[in-house]
Amino acid sequence: LVVTSAQPGVSQLVLPLTVSEKVSSSLTDINSGEISVSTNGQEVTVSGVKADGVVTVFALNGVAVASQQSAGAPVVFTLTPGSYIVSADGKAFKVII
Repeated sequence: LVVTSAQPGVSQLVLPLTVSEKVSSSLTDINSGEISVSTNGQEVTVSGVKADGVVTVFALNGVAVASQQSAGAPVVFTLTPGSYIVSADGKAFKVII
């Protein structure tokens, strides 16, 4: 990366720039008390939610992208790669796909 200026007396800044393959630094399993969130590829599985509980997935801009009632069984979402906030039973978890 090279930044130059047309103004006299302004220094030139040269920084090395390396582009590498995107590597996810997220955990594959998160456990908070009874609620467990896990990822497998593009799937996010939320377990341990109350039978009448709702699981909602939010994009980082705050927009809800998916929502489903638990019915006491694990809830599975298939999401496009990105970062999300999963909310269930008043708890929030950050996941990276």
